[in-house]
Amino acid sequence: MFELLGWLIMLSLDHTLAFKAGALMFAFGVGSMLPCQSAFIGRIWGMQRFGRVTSYVNIVVLIGSLMGPSLVGVGFDVTGGYHAPMTMWLVIVAIPVILIDTMGRDKSRYRRA
Repeated sequence: MFELLGWLIMLSLDHTLAFKAGALMFAFGVGSMLPCQSAFIGRIWGMQRFGRVTSYVNIVVLIGSLMGPSLVGVGFDVTGGYHAPMTMWLVIVAIPVILIDTMGRDKSRYRRA
């Protein structure tokens, strides 16, 4: 929730201090998610897919960490603000999320008793 709220603050407010506050909230959201990542992957996709999903998630995180700041910085230089680059980055981040979700979930974990 902190991650989403921080993203929305960074996207909607143009003041530098508000952007920094949004970035801080986003960082807390991401930081709180990292320890839970393995548990979520195992629970949602099951242990048979754990290695594959974890690999894909880590590749996406690595690429995003390497390219994100540079692309957003170039976008800021071109557009003069953060709204367009952050919106673009939101779309770019959504693509792997959708693709990873198409891998299928472990249906045995969602049966009714």
